Amino acid sequence: MILDAQGRAGLHRHRSSSIEPIESCPLATPALDALGIGKRAWPGAEAVTAVATSPVAGGPAALASYGSVRLVSLDDRGVLRTLSGIRGNVCDVEFSRDGKVVATAA
Repeated sequence: MILDAQGRAGLHRHRSSSIEPIESCPLATPALDALGIGKRAWPGAEAVTAVATSPVAGGPAALASYGSVRLVSLDDRGVLRTLSGIRGNVCDVEFSRDGKVVATAA
């Protein structure tokens, strides 16, 4: 996903650099769709390249972008922590089974 100038998540239109904002993601898990990625602005992020939710009840979601991962509260959607210094585009993010470790692939 890419963010438009207003920070809304969306996808590029076919053969265009313009972005079509999305309102919901019906293919996402209920926890990810509840996060409201398409309904919320994500200032400071150029693109959300991968998303994962913690396996722990009440745990955060991890939103990956170029060189960083933001841990976001599913309750209030606030950024809890930003993990930066990752070299390159983060193409995958996963939580460990206990939710204490976040692994990335770049």
